[in-house]
Amino acid sequence: MREPIRPKLAFGFWGLVDFRQAGPIAELLRLFQELAISGLAAVAWYVAGHHALGWALGLISLVHHALVYVLGGTLLKQQ
Repeated sequence: MREPIRPKLAFGFWGLVDFRQAGPIAELLRLFQELAISGLAAVAWYVAGHHALGWALGLISLVHHALVYVLGGTLLKQQ
């Protein structure tokens, strides 16, 4: 039986990749990365039988990212 991917390795990808080098699509790539990670976490809660927590995490993630852009922010900060 395969050993599951450790959370440290999965979240290590988040900090390992610097999308600022991607030019004009950097912000879009970072948004996709953050939504994918938080979406997987929400699905994991849901599949584990914690349906309310899965839905809550998914909704909080979507609201958070929408508010970032509505309030004029970005996910990538300038260096």
